[in-house]
Amino acid sequence: MPFLYLWRMRSRPLLLLVLALVAGCSAPPVPFVARPAPPPTPTLRLALGGTPASLDPALQRDPWERALASFYTEALLTTRTDISDVAPAAAASYDVSADGLTYTFHLRADGRFSDGTAVTAADFVTAWKRLIDPRVGSPHADLFASIVRGGALTEALDPEDPHAKIDAGLAQLGLRAPDPLTFQVTLARPAPWFKWLATIWAGAPSKSREGAVLSNGPFEVQAGDAAAITLVPNPHYRHAPKLKRIVAYEIGAGDEALQMFRSGRLDLAPVDPGTIGAVRDDRTLRSELRQVPELTTAWLVMNTFRSPFGSAAVRQAFAEALDRRTYTETTLAGLGDAQFQLLPPGTPGRLPGPAGLQVFDPGGARNLLAGSGAATGGLHLLVENTPTGHAFGAFVRQQLLTNLGVSVAVDAVSAKTFSDRIVNRQFDLAGPQLWAADYPDPQDWMDLFLTTSGANAGRWQDSLYDELVALGDSAADPAARARAYEQAEIELDRLGPAAFLGQPVAAVLVSPRVKGLLITAYDPAPVLGTLRPLDLSVNH
Repeated sequence: MPFLYLWRMRSRPLLLLVLALVAGCSAPPVPFVARPAPPPTPTLRLALGGTPASLDPALQRDPWERALASFYTEALLTTRTDISDVAPAAAASYDVSADGLTYTFHLRADGRFSDGTAVTAADFVTAWKRLIDPRVGSPHADLFASIVRGGALTEALDPEDPHAKIDAGLAQLGLRAPDPLTFQVTLARPAPWFKWLATIWAGAPSKSREGAVLSNGPFEVQAGDAAAITLVPNPHYRHAPKLKRIVAYEIGAGDEALQMFRSGRLDLAPVDPGTIGAVRDDRTLRSELRQVPELTTAWLVMNTFRSPFGSAAVRQAFAEALDRRTYTETTLAGLGDAQFQLLPPGTPGRLPGPAGLQVFDPGGARNLLAGSGAATGGLHLLVENTPTGHAFGAFVRQQLLTNLGVSVAVDAVSAKTFSDRIVNRQFDLAGPQLWAADYPDPQDWMDLFLTTSGANAGRWQDSLYDELVALGDSAADPAARARAYEQAEIELDRLGPAAFLGQPVAAVLVSPRVKGLLITAYDPAPVLGTLRPLDLSVNH
């Protein structure tokens, strides 16, 4: 520093001499031209909808985690924009054996992790084994283990078992890598819906190095803290995205997200029942609001192991006593559509007409209940102690009292207590239960009410339903699958333990600066729609 200072002092007389000579010349002065400012970095700023608990796709479960991961992971296949079928992703193509048991995925030769290393079939073998490994505790374990050969037995092992025992179970799974670009999955039974499982982000490969997540998608995680997660393009991905930065704020749908969007600090923000009124009352915000029905259904569940819900007539009476339009207007604050069956609109294989569907018929409900001779005193409705839970409780209580003449007490409990009581069958009525599609195939829905399903909270048992769903799950012929699922849906709507109520609607504020955002019913999160990251851009 002293040397530099002295050099500048010694140069000053020379500099003054040069300036004097220039001033004495007759040439006109050169006009000053300002250097153009560098273009702003194309950045997408969004509210995720919540705080991700993990960046590891195998451990993620919430919609906002799925949304974030859709930027930096790439599964074997992806979903077409019209959700009619699958399309290539990390795998350029795939083949199915004649017996329907072996799927062979041919990986792209140019697949790269964010550190430049090649993505190989061995990476997918490792990723899928981690999903099934009981020591990992992946929330997606059952989804993959139930269909991969050997998966059910391996997943059922105790995480505290000796490592050698678990490793032996993982070694015999139907997962192979015959060569670096060939990934083979052998199934426990034929499953024409399995192609959809290959689109699940949790099955994408990822690595961790010195705390950094190395992923194979178009973006990579650059930094993360308690406020936001920043992503930048993966320099080794086969196509360069238009965006150069994504800042995902770890906030939910609510006042904070709304105010940040109003002030121009967010380009995308989810809207919930608590803020939809303010958005609709504002002319500018209203023009920037997009609403899309989700592949989600909400219902009231009845415990068939408790009186009086062992009776199909009683269950039908309770289902017919609920006005679905009132449900969407109150509990969902208008962010939903009335629903009278399990499969929501937009799902392939959904019943095309009203035959077999539930209805709202207070008079018919009273007649059914009276004819059953069942006693309905002392019933309790289990809900979570949240604004949505309280709104749902008030709706059900009022509807049953008005339309059926039945009084129920509402028990609002913590989320953990709610879950524990459902698992242990300690409830009469409970809700709202919701299911959001893992993938757009009826199998993802119909399996929920199988006798053996852990998601069958009402513990309904119906052998005909089980047989029809098994046929739909395994039939290779699309027409045969559709017929089986339709007949199963009729059986479920007529005799099942659920009163189907509504299809939530995703509401998203989208700045006019955002271009290329595709929002469909198949959402990874309400704020993002079905992402095509390479198509997204922001006009500054």
